[in-house]
Amino acid sequence: MFPPAAQLSRRRRAPAGGSAAARRLPPHHDRAGPGGAGGSATIARGYHLVARYVPHALGPVVSGAARREHDDALLATYRSCLDLAALVEDIRTIAFCSVSTGASGFPRPRAAAIALRAVAEWTTCRPGRFDVVVHCVLDAQNFAVYQRVIDAWDGGTPPSTQH
Repeated sequence: MFPPAAQLSRRRRAPAGGSAAARRLPPHHDRAGPGGAGGSATIARGYHLVARYVPHALGPVVSGAARREHDDALLATYRSCLDLAALVEDIRTIAFCSVSTGASGFPRPRAAAIALRAVAEWTTCRPGRFDVVVHCVLDAQNFAVYQRVIDAWDGGTPPSTQH
């Protein structure tokens, strides 16, 4: 496996004043996306990590059934990370974890479809900006979820999130 130039870090709440790593960045490398309960992101240097940069994303927390606003916030989270990573010229690869699917309660199949859709739409509009975008999964169950969403994808239209 190749080392990504940027690897997404999930966070539940925006830390006061940004992350510790982001606070140590020179101003031209400390980038912040839109605020809010979901859809926000910042990017910091990776320091001692394999990844040179770490976008930090604040995805939505779902309590009960996921609603359209949760979908929109998750889509905005991925787009914000991609937009921020694109501002750093030496980021050519980026790896995403499954944002909001753990303790945040977002349904995994729906989140996988949104993640794949967000990246597909973004990269289609900006061909060649990134060499590789990876969706990382931590276990066989999450891998199976992504595989089912990919298998159901017709190759043209990005996967749908059934509302």
